[in-house]
Amino acid sequence: SSLRYCRLRFAVMSTFQWYKNLPVGQQVGAFFATGNAMGAIYGTKLRLNDEKNKRSDCQMLTMYHMPQKVDKQFQEHWNNSASLAQRQPGYEYTKMYKTLDWGETPFDYLCLRMWSKMEDYRRAQQHPTHKELEKRIKDTGATWEDVEYKTVIDDSVLRTIY
Repeated sequence: SSLRYCRLRFAVMSTFQWYKNLPVGQQVGAFFATGNAMGAIYGTKLRLNDEKNKRSDCQMLTMYHMPQKVDKQFQEHWNNSASLAQRQPGYEYTKMYKTLDWGETPFDYLCLRMWSKMEDYRRAQQHPTHKELEKRIKDTGATWEDVEYKTVIDDSVLRTIY
């Protein structure tokens, strides 16, 4: 421990002596080069931290309504659609909820799907297979409405207010 301290002190003092013996123009250049390097290190640290704690904010909420008799057909077509979405760039996850009081709620199924960006969601919606699966869902008699939501409070991992 004390040996490390001595080596560090020697390195700092040697660097300071070297810097002091430089002409003024080179001192300015060394000062700016050091600031540039330190800024690059700090900026990289911030970027890596942001990537580690990345929070997507393109949440698509879809509310489905249909006759109860087509429930199984709907699930089959919807599962195929969800499988396709999972293979699309920017897809993150899906949560699907089914009502327990059929006909008593404003929706029968509620789907929350997270995408990294709105462009990824729009691109997935334009996929020809998605359009075919959407047509099959519509043919069951299901109707739906898509709405985009933004996160306001997320306390799933740590309490964060945006």
